[in-house]
Amino acid sequence: MAERPLRLNKALKELGLASRREGDRLICQGEVTVNGIIVKEPWHHVDLDKDIIALTSTGNDHLKDKKYIAYYKPKGIVSTFAQKEGKSLGDIFLTFQALSYAGRLDKESEGLMILSDDGLFIASVRAPEKLKEKEYEVTVAETVHEGALEKMRQGMMLDGKALRKAYVSKRSPHSFAIILTEGKNRQVRRMASKVGLTVTALKRVRIGPVTVEGLQPNQWRELTQEEIRLLSK
Repeated sequence: MAERPLRLNKALKELGLASRREGDRLICQGEVTVNGIIVKEPWHHVDLDKDIIALTSTGNDHLKDKKYIAYYKPKGIVSTFAQKEGKSLGDIFLTFQALSYAGRLDKESEGLMILSDDGLFIASVRAPEKLKEKEYEVTVAETVHEGALEKMRQGMMLDGKALRKAYVSKRSPHSFAIILTEGKNRQVRRMASKVGLTVTALKRVRIGPVTVEGLQPNQWRELTQEEIRLLSK
């Protein structure tokens, strides 16, 4: 199930863009956009799975020496900078200010995340119209049959809406690779379930031009200028 809508000021904190108090100030000063539209009400409700939340160029002024990070999230880490039960991104990046992420991974999943304190960059990476590819390696309990993969390739329905076609290839009797150009809540797990497959391991290995290659779980590196340029397109 998708998470319930959040107040905008709480969403800014959840995304790591600002503290609750700083978020209230940025919102009221017209320095926060939701789907490209300036919103000045802290109580405005948003859906982190559907809405693109960003700071304007002025709103980003409180961030200096911006960071652009590729991070290998291990299993067991919660994809949030807010305080939660269990270990979260906020615990890993304690010395970094106002980091946000493009594309969550659920607690049971592992792999590549893109992090930055540049709100406009994060919004660009997350923007659904950019069709950024996200590649996953999936292990399932059952034997993988071509018929199940073909159903995922041709597009499915989730939450009453049609999904874009996926690129799917079999890797072994119990695993497959899938490339998506959208990011619904727990999409890969739900797609697999609809064709009778139970996901036992899920790893995101690529977002656009950036791969997790060379990183061990809980390691990170700074993105290259070329990676930043390509992700921003």
